[in-house]
Amino acid sequence: MLDEILQTIFQTENILKNLVKVAVVKTYKPETHTAIVQFKDHDEILSKELPILTPFTQNNKAYFPLAENQKVIVLFLPTGENTDGFIIGTLFDKDNPPPVKDKNKFSITFEDGTTFEYDKANHKLYIHSVGDIEIISDTHITMKAPRIDLNP
Repeated sequence: MLDEILQTIFQTENILKNLVKVAVVKTYKPETHTAIVQFKDHDEILSKELPILTPFTQNNKAYFPLAENQKVIVLFLPTGENTDGFIIGTLFDKDNPPPVKDKNKFSITFEDGTTFEYDKANHKLYIHSVGDIEIISDTHITMKAPRIDLNP
């Protein structure tokens, strides 16, 4: 009886140890928004194709592709198998720090330097584009401001 209890505890502990893992993206598949990742702590083992958690997928959609060699967090289902899981996000670290260090700012920075940033403390939206900007409206565009500065 005690042996069975200890065996169950040991199995449960092994399952819990393997629920969440840090991995590196080896292959990203944009057509399915899935990735194959490599686990550094398990002899460089590759996963199967894993779905990537996304904030919106039905009527509203959000799409943020992952880059190869990007660190990710993988959550596995508690089946004891390392095949049923999904990527729940990415993370910053000392080699890849956040682009902004301000709790009042929301920022998206692309690899070419294009940046969208909102500063909620100063109520300012900042957009820096290294390329052309195209705005298309099916009806009309309204601009209201007490002052508009146009600089070449």
